[in-house]
Amino acid sequence: MSQRSAAALIVSLSLCSAAPIAAADLWTNYYPGVDYLYRVETGQVIHMAEVNLAEEALWIRVSREGEGPSTPSTQAAFLGSALTVNGDWSTASNTRPYGLSVGNGWPWTDSVDPPNPPHSPDDWIFLACTTEKSCFFDERGLQRNWLPIWQNVVGGNEAKLVEQGVGQYYNGAFYTTDRHPRTGVCLDATGDLLRVFVVQGRRFDSLGMSFTEMTDLMLSFGCSEGMMLDGGGSSGMVLDGVLVNERPTNEPNERVVTNHLSVMYTPSFDSACTPAPNSRSCSADILNICQGGQHEELDCGFFSATCEEDLGTAYCVLPACSGGGNSSSCNGSSELAVCSYGQAQTFNCDSFFGASCEEGFGTAYCVDSRCKAGGNARWCDGPIRKECNLGLYSQEVCTSGNVCLDGDCVPPEGGDDDDSGADDDDSGLSNDDDDSGLSNDDDSAAGDDSPPPGQREDADSTCGCEAAPAEFEGYGFLLCWVLFFARRRSAEHAD
Repeated sequence: MSQRSAAALIVSLSLCSAAPIAAADLWTNYYPGVDYLYRVETGQVIHMAEVNLAEEALWIRVSREGEGPSTPSTQAAFLGSALTVNGDWSTASNTRPYGLSVGNGWPWTDSVDPPNPPHSPDDWIFLACTTEKSCFFDERGLQRNWLPIWQNVVGGNEAKLVEQGVGQYYNGAFYTTDRHPRTGVCLDATGDLLRVFVVQGRRFDSLGMSFTEMTDLMLSFGCSEGMMLDGGGSSGMVLDGVLVNERPTNEPNERVVTNHLSVMYTPSFDSACTPAPNSRSCSADILNICQGGQHEELDCGFFSATCEEDLGTAYCVLPACSGGGNSSSCNGSSELAVCSYGQAQTFNCDSFFGASCEEGFGTAYCVDSRCKAGGNARWCDGPIRKECNLGLYSQEVCTSGNVCLDGDCVPPEGGDDDDSGADDDDSGLSNDDDDSGLSNDDDSAAGDDSPPPGQREDADSTCGCEAAPAEFEGYGFLLCWVLFFARRRSAEHAD
């Protein structure tokens, strides 16, 4: 008996059962790394596919623009997929997904990570996977631009269901009591197990679930991060070419949807992908992409770009990234150009810091207007020590009897710094600053109250990306990359 016939028999026998047993689980293995669960509970019928992403022959595939709209069955037949479910909500014209969507390396037209004001202030979240099958869920409230290493992306509304293993619950009947057919996707804590759920609904034998119930369902399977895909009449799961879920009684035929989330199984590897079936590499200006052992080439030169390998992957580098795919430079006196994985983005330093763009230590950065001596300087303003590091301003008040001298907090000449009246005699007795490791080397009774080595008590700091003003809210992610790459280049320069 074929896998398809066996699954059909299991489903048929279960549906014909006179009295469904609560939580009756029937498992079927479809492919190496793909297991299917059919569960019948009182008032609910649940379909769940568990996908082990560590299996080299499996890979994620989201619909490309132009492949639809279509039903899940049609898309599954077109791709020859192991698993296909419906994807994101779509615009009113059903011409493109609502949220950020990338199909096998190609973003949809006008595909963005948008805010979602009608429902909540949070963004329309998404699931993104790299060629190397490193998958993650977007964070609510964080808008970010697509990075080319995100090979496949599918959106899933603003209501994240599970975050860091904690269920996310929302108020209102829309979330707590409204039951409909549902489609959801989650990852376990390791990031290797992808679980895809379809709950039947609007039927006498299966009412469907609310958002709250879907959250509880995911938690019961050990999901660490999870979100809802489109649902209702759009919900559909196709395994090995067969639609396994029953349709709502009021909508017997599959609904045409804009995009889909699929899992591909390709056990025969191309010779070019044998060493690394899920990877990227460069051959001159050719970007080699291997997914499930299947080889594709992308000519970076077609975009007047070059190919670069860095940070465990490879990507095309646009001409604007003259310093490399992960670099930054100044375009004039106030514009900062930031490149992440070969993609360029520009920022107006004058709007952000009220100052200028500066290059140094092999990188570039915006310089806070308070950095009067340049982006890398330290100085004293009375008892206040002030510093600029790669354009970021911070300050601290010298405490414990120290004074500010040449940009450092130091003990006064010939004195002590503990306000105790005892001198620095290195005797190892208490209340001296002798680095002996014994108790109380400052003016407190509980030991040293200064910050840990390498940290400062910043009374006024703009060192964090979270301090970005409102007009730069959408660029917080890339601004963090600015800091990361700037400090990495600085470290390389120091070495």
